[in-house]
Amino acid sequence: MNDTETKNLSVIIIAPARPFKPLLHATIVWTKTRIEKPPVIEITKPDACIAKPRPLAEVLWVLIDNIDREDPGVLFGSIHATDDLGRQVIYNVEKSDSVSVEPRDQITLRTSRPLAADGDFVIDLDLWDRDRDASPHDEISRGQISWKVYDPTNEYDTPIQTEVDRKYGKATVYYVMMSSATKAVSEIIMLNGDGEKPADVFGRVRASSRFVQRALLNREGGDSVEVYPNTAIPLSRATMAVPIHDSLKIHVNFWDHDSE
Repeated sequence: MNDTETKNLSVIIIAPARPFKPLLHATIVWTKTRIEKPPVIEITKPDACIAKPRPLAEVLWVLIDNIDREDPGVLFGSIHATDDLGRQVIYNVEKSDSVSVEPRDQITLRTSRPLAADGDFVIDLDLWDRDRDASPHDEISRGQISWKVYDPTNEYDTPIQTEVDRKYGKATVYYVMMSSATKAVSEIIMLNGDGEKPADVFGRVRASSRFVQRALLNREGGDSVEVYPNTAIPLSRATMAVPIHDSLKIHVNFWDHDSE
């Protein structure tokens, strides 16, 4: 995928802020009207680019169904996805940094881009429960989900769930193959943060479309991030696939944290 296949959504924050008052609370909606022909759509605002629809896949979430029958268990391990564009890390937690997980919990993913579904791709899971005693750690999910582009049984434009288990547990991967989609990139620029340089920004940003509901930012007041005027607010997983005839909504609620 090259840059001409990317929609850039830039949101400018202009609202002034007072102590613990919102910098911005808004919902921004990008909508593309259905166009039958030609299959190339030109986006002229805010940035001129060409969006070429293509099959794209998104890993929506991963659910830990059973972690050695513990409640909670202590999870570590990795999930990787490999397509024609290369390999990316979806989840990676070292044994020394293992996290508490309850049954039916969703784990925090970190995909950097959608998967190219116009070719083959695989998703590899290797997840473990860390035992606190001297016994060996327990393998809860290990295996591979494989997408073959020429498989006549392939399902498009509907969420799919696939279980990957092992002797001591099970994880379920939820994903979707979009038959005609483009890559959307969300960026938020702060122009004024209560006149402060930097402002201590916290709050929430969510993106939602037909298939993807994703938190791009979720910070409490005690976990604010320093942001200077005219710079981007750090977001996670801000690149996602959107069906070409769908809409993308960005829900924004920002605050400036003042310690006085």
